[in-house]
Amino acid sequence: MKLIRESGENPSIAKIDPDIDAVNLMTAHSSKGLEFPVVFLISLTDDRFPTRRRSNAFEIPENIRSRKKLEDYHIQEERRLFYVGLTRAKDEVYLLSSDFYEGNTRRKKISPFIVESLGSSVSKTVNFKLADDEKLSLFDTSNINAKLEQKFFRRKFPTLNPHQIDDYLTCPKKFEYIHIFEIRIIANPAVSFGTAIHSALSYYFKNTKEGIRISFEDLIKQYEKSWNSEGFETREAEERRKKEGIQILKKSYFDEAKNPTEVIAIEKPFVFDFDGIKIRGRFDMIARSGKQDKIIDFKTSSIENVEKANKRTRDSTQMKLYALAIKKIEGKLPKVNLHFVASNTIGEYEFSKSDLEKVEETVRRVLDGLKHENFKATPGYNECRWCAYKNICPYKIKGA
Repeated sequence: MKLIRESGENPSIAKIDPDIDAVNLMTAHSSKGLEFPVVFLISLTDDRFPTRRRSNAFEIPENIRSRKKLEDYHIQEERRLFYVGLTRAKDEVYLLSSDFYEGNTRRKKISPFIVESLGSSVSKTVNFKLADDEKLSLFDTSNINAKLEQKFFRRKFPTLNPHQIDDYLTCPKKFEYIHIFEIRIIANPAVSFGTAIHSALSYYFKNTKEGIRISFEDLIKQYEKSWNSEGFETREAEERRKKEGIQILKKSYFDEAKNPTEVIAIEKPFVFDFDGIKIRGRFDMIARSGKQDKIIDFKTSSIENVEKANKRTRDSTQMKLYALAIKKIEGKLPKVNLHFVASNTIGEYEFSKSDLEKVEETVRRVLDGLKHENFKATPGYNECRWCAYKNICPYKIKGA
């Protein structure tokens, strides 16, 4: 936590990617609404959790509200926060405390919340104490040059997701910038726009699946709730783009009212084994078409021509991997659709067995490149033109 803060990161506002199999470090506040198989709650000692109450910037006179009530209110809020953290765990939760912190010589008391939660079981604690050589090993820099295998091909749970595979195929150097160096970039307005549209459509179809008919006003509220202003150069540009999104959702909403989709699943996660690794991701939507299910992915771009939409669907790395996932998990050859919501055009393709064999060869090529740490740039005009890292990449094509 200390090293992360010193490097300029803020765990309280860190974005969590549920598709990446990794340990997520966050505050109890930012964990609201999330769930994890295993949760560790740390620093569970008195004065740390619950924290010592800090004076308010504006003190309330004691004849209006007593100090005791202020103290009680603070403890209640801390207890609620502890409960939030505790209930994020699906399978296991570890409650951790230490007798001493950061050179303090006074022994710390265990958090009263542990006693409240476990009752008499709190006596059954497990104590760990590091030997001096183990403490020193925490500062060992001999393994500072960690190899890629340690990051992406972990011994127990090696995993990749469709976005990572697509990034590598677009340009291995781009993959390195994003997933190895983890270079952050200025928010992209197109990404912010797409995220808000996706959130609104997901909200609509989730309710549809449950038989709940939401109003257009509720749909727009969800859209506005998911809106992110970052990346827009001017307020006018942001408002113009926001109104454009409302028009797209309006058309989608009333088109669905006339010809409703039979929704099977929304934001459904998947995982399958492939050559010693796991590929995991999630489908935007699975819908029923006659007797066959189809995978639907929403795109906020506009394509008027159906033939071009079909070609985009056929050539999409993401849709290829979705089809491969269904084949691996269910043994079927599914239909896949790209729904270009701005023009309400639907591209469709049904992958054949030979198509998916080619997809498997493509994935193996990516795995081989990653295992050999091949991050050589493969610049192209369109690839460089739309790359978020073109301003820092020395390999970009001039004029892109």
